[in-house]
Amino acid sequence: MTTGDYAALLLMHLRDGMCADTRVLSSAAIDRLHEDRILDAYGGNAFGEGTGYGMGWWIDRDTGRISDGGAYDTVPWLDLEDGYGAYLVIEADSATGNRLATELYDVVETAVTGR
Repeated sequence: MTTGDYAALLLMHLRDGMCADTRVLSSAAIDRLHEDRILDAYGGNAFGEGTGYGMGWWIDRDTGRISDGGAYDTVPWLDLEDGYGAYLVIEADSATGNRLATELYDVVETAVTGR
């Protein structure tokens, strides 16, 4: 998968299941993917109070940001409320990728939203 391929995937999430003019997933399916599914199942604390999990996405309950760091140094994230996504790709390991992403979340948000 290229970074352009992954960008198309992130856009599909931001565009309510649409990829260009083609519906790939229903709105309900997209909502289900982004839903914190462990909140009810485990009383919300399986991964700590502020962390939830959906279908392939870690959910930051404080910011609403969803992300899914890869095993080999990639970290995609979506801010559904502000309508943007980002995809960090580095040549390292998952711990380094996740650490760098954490340092970049606010910087990217400010760059995109102006806040």
